Amino acid sequence: FTVDFLVNGKSGGKMRCTEPEEHRFEAPVPQALLESSAETRVAFQLDKYWIAPADGAKLGILLVDVGFFAK
Repeated sequence: FTVDFLVNGKSGGKMRCTEPEEHRFEAPVPQALLESSAETRVAFQLDKYWIAPADGAKLGILLVDVGFFAK
């Protein structure tokens, strides 16, 4: 599946995951994606999910940590 990382609602980069293991995504965030407000929202979208056979639940990924640093 592919994960699209969103910063303030706009794509900040994509990562393809082919194995069920821990992945790390790092990318510079263009200044244009950052707003002047005090809050920056980070989200992600998946292009597909794994459907659990037992109850039909859509399962995706677990976000463990997110952060920004200034250069």
